[in-house]
Amino acid sequence: MADELEFLTKLEEALSQRRVYLDEQSIPRLRKSFHTYQTAVRNILNLLTRKSLIREDPYKLEQKISEVSLPSSDPVLESDKLEQISLRLSDFESQLDFLNNFYQFSVDFLNLSRVRLLSKLVKYILWDKLSEVSSSINTKLVAELFGKVRQGGDKLAAGVLNDAQNQLIKATDDILSVLRDLTSYQREQYKFVMRERLFTVVDLDSNLVANERDEVLRKLKVRFAQLASKAPRGAREEGLDERTPYYPELVAEILDEDYSEYAENLRQGLLEKLKVHVVRPIKKEEPNFRPILVEAIRLLGTAGMPMESAIHKLTDNALLLEQMKLSFAARLRLWFTKLVRTETPMRTYEIEMADPDTAITKVEKLDFKSYSDRVTKRCKVLESISNKMSPTHTKLTEADEAQLHSFLSTNLNDLYTLYLRMAPLDNYFKSRFGNDEKARIKGIKMEINAVKNAVVKSNQKMHEYLSRREEEEQLKRLGITDAAAGEDA
Repeated sequence: MADELEFLTKLEEALSQRRVYLDEQSIPRLRKSFHTYQTAVRNILNLLTRKSLIREDPYKLEQKISEVSLPSSDPVLESDKLEQISLRLSDFESQLDFLNNFYQFSVDFLNLSRVRLLSKLVKYILWDKLSEVSSSINTKLVAELFGKVRQGGDKLAAGVLNDAQNQLIKATDDILSVLRDLTSYQREQYKFVMRERLFTVVDLDSNLVANERDEVLRKLKVRFAQLASKAPRGAREEGLDERTPYYPELVAEILDEDYSEYAENLRQGLLEKLKVHVVRPIKKEEPNFRPILVEAIRLLGTAGMPMESAIHKLTDNALLLEQMKLSFAARLRLWFTKLVRTETPMRTYEIEMADPDTAITKVEKLDFKSYSDRVTKRCKVLESISNKMSPTHTKLTEADEAQLHSFLSTNLNDLYTLYLRMAPLDNYFKSRFGNDEKARIKGIKMEINAVKNAVVKSNQKMHEYLSRREEEEQLKRLGITDAAAGEDA
């Protein structure tokens, strides 16, 4: 009896220490990895939507989520592929959004059933095994979408997908690593509660367990059901009520650890597994890839001024176009509106967009006011990058590598989307004026080239970062730890 109490005391202490470690070290890591995961998924969806490979879900904002659930994985008909993968990816991103903004990340909340659900969610699409012959229907459908982008001529878009996929593979590994640790803890915590609540009210010994194991397991299950049904719902905090699941495999493990001939060894192994090992690694200068990201962001920031100049010219052209259609009195009112800086009415223009992948031209209805606001907002962000007094510059100075990469990826993707519509808008305005009036139009060819150069150079730096980071990861997997640092020479 004394040995039993001593073991339970040690087990409780080990569980307590492990719980503190998970809450303080592993849970923040899990939360951060899920944020990275969602950001990468969102970048993929934005790109696929922009290329009309998937459709936006018109009912997305009406969804009410109270608990994480898995989107459908049912087979789909060939004729329904576009509709189904669009809805499933939208639902998948909604689940991630709920998880990151409303879910409770704590050891107490993340019980075995929730941990298993999160494991299934993060493996809903197998990002490290994207293949058009995958047995996972959703992995297969996403692989087909990626293939369409990569087979096209838009190298920047393909780079965005490759970047996002690499982020997802790494984030998935990090998430599953934490979930495995949580699973291990929750299994032992469950067994500890069963020892306290269930095994203390049954009369067992080693001989009985050895000779009548199946009958003992049956009686334990019956006794568990009786205790759970009698316990008040508030007893959940103590570990047992009618909502507590019964895991027969864990109950069987208790029999082995407490009553088998190998009990002592199993118990020692259990305590050792739960023990928090404080590893003090030999200090080694880690490769520093931040300078590459900082340079990529600096190059991206150079697009701010030419893009701002371009949107001013496009706005003037839009106003000029509207004035041509108005009477003198209406023109006077429009001039006064602009003079006092009140909001000027703009229109929706039908611009011709050439798909970078297929070179097929399609007409897009563009709300010029909304577009102009987005460009202006992005210009402020880009120009603040080089302003050492700006909050953005301060945050970037203090940001770690992962945060810099996320900032770069998001802004590069958004800037590219805005840039693609500049030349079509320029062509649209020029086509609306006669030869005598074209002299009044303000061209933006120089600005377009400047923005393109900034995007291309920044994207090249990002891929240099990804290449060198991947090389470093491969060296680590091979056990080579003395690789040269990743700083620019």
